[in-house]
Amino acid sequence: MHLTPKIEPSQAERYRPWSLDLAPEDFQAAPHGFFLFTLGFFAVFHWFYALWYPTPAYPSTHLIGIAGLTLALFPLARTPLVILIGALVTDAVLQAPVFSNHTMLKNFLLLGMLAAAVDTAVRQASWAHFLGRVAMAGRWLLVGMYFYGVLHKINTGFLDPEVSCAGALWQMMPFPAFITHNLFIEITGIWATFIFEAAIVLLLLIRATRHLGIFFGISFHAVLALSGFEFYPTFSTLTIALHCLFLPPWAHLRMAEEPRVIHWLGRLRSPGGLAMIGIVLGVLVGYAWLGMLEAVALGWLALITPFAFLVLRFGREELDRPHVYPEDQRYKSGPVLPFRPYWVPVLVALYMFNGATPYLGLKTAQSFNMFANLRLEGGVSNHLVFPDPPGPFTYLEDLVEITGSQGVPYFVYIQSNDLRLVYYDFLNRLERAGPNARVSYRLNGEVHTDLTPEDLETEMDRLLHPRWFRAWFHFVPVDLTEPKPCAGDR
Repeated sequence: MHLTPKIEPSQAERYRPWSLDLAPEDFQAAPHGFFLFTLGFFAVFHWFYALWYPTPAYPSTHLIGIAGLTLALFPLARTPLVILIGALVTDAVLQAPVFSNHTMLKNFLLLGMLAAAVDTAVRQASWAHFLGRVAMAGRWLLVGMYFYGVLHKINTGFLDPEVSCAGALWQMMPFPAFITHNLFIEITGIWATFIFEAAIVLLLLIRATRHLGIFFGISFHAVLALSGFEFYPTFSTLTIALHCLFLPPWAHLRMAEEPRVIHWLGRLRSPGGLAMIGIVLGVLVGYAWLGMLEAVALGWLALITPFAFLVLRFGREELDRPHVYPEDQRYKSGPVLPFRPYWVPVLVALYMFNGATPYLGLKTAQSFNMFANLRLEGGVSNHLVFPDPPGPFTYLEDLVEITGSQGVPYFVYIQSNDLRLVYYDFLNRLERAGPNARVSYRLNGEVHTDLTPEDLETEMDRLLHPRWFRAWFHFVPVDLTEPKPCAGDR
């Protein structure tokens, strides 16, 4: 882990522009300021995402945007962060189940934050202790995300330039067609994805190159966010926040003290700056509402690019020189991925298990299968490392073909796109549809016509878990096309 440098009272004045209030203990959070800054921006774009994604918006959803913007403007203030965590947790429960991978990553970060809060309360420790514990969890989550980002893509679909998601995302970039629709570039993009994601992790784990890992990680996700294939800025901003947790504490403080950073932070909080923020947010909200994803991404890129070069310029850890603050030499870097306290390995194990669930024959949604062309359902595997059908669980074996439906719009979508559903997912959605739903389907060659939820009540009682469990246990639609083409929902 990175031990948090102690900020002496004489130094606290340097970080006054970062705080909403003047509590001296808040300045001990200074080495996590850029994480909190980018976390605030993530919350704003998460709100944008909620406007675009077809899910209900609750009061907590809008509170996320307000608290996030406040945190971005005052990164060391406690109150906006506490409100933001509460709103995110509330919204996660109300919105479940949600399909997106960024939602699952966000939920695990929230789980780590709640564990860190309990840890801090039990120890009666400081605010800096809490943020240090959050940093421990967040670094593990980022490394695990990259691990599955590579592992899931080792399959015949992703390696095929005709259908690979690497090519599909690239073709939706706001670049000229002769650049994006180019077979050589698409093949290069497939292999560059593997190389970049693996290299970023290696750079992050080496002290001398950690700032380069952060820079290339931000750059990689900045390019990804430009694709109009899906609404990527939200996910990219969350990953950038997690990258900030790898910043060496003293490098973080150097960046925070950079006069241009303090100047622009002050300008943003001025009446003119707030007016400009309001205008920009209004324009981006409009673009998000209209589904003009490239325009939102370009606006997002203008915010992220200066930060990436700030990391490159000031983010290097000085291995052979005295620390910037020689009056306190006690604070040095420890293991970047610690296994203490006890709850950290528990969180990591749960996180890694979640990513592995498709290979075990369990759920396929929210397993960090990020546009990887992965197919493991119906006794088939297109994965090159795990070519056998998944197991020991059998949730992915039986596939349902919808032949007719009434009262279940999702079934209409599945039928019109010639997709299939895992049998468990089919029963879950039919049970939630209500007593007036009707469906005709084919399962294992047997045709079932005009059935209601009541007709399948026995099957539902036998197979389905309680609804609260099913909110976190769900599946992507199944495309039987070979090789598996790229799609946003599967």
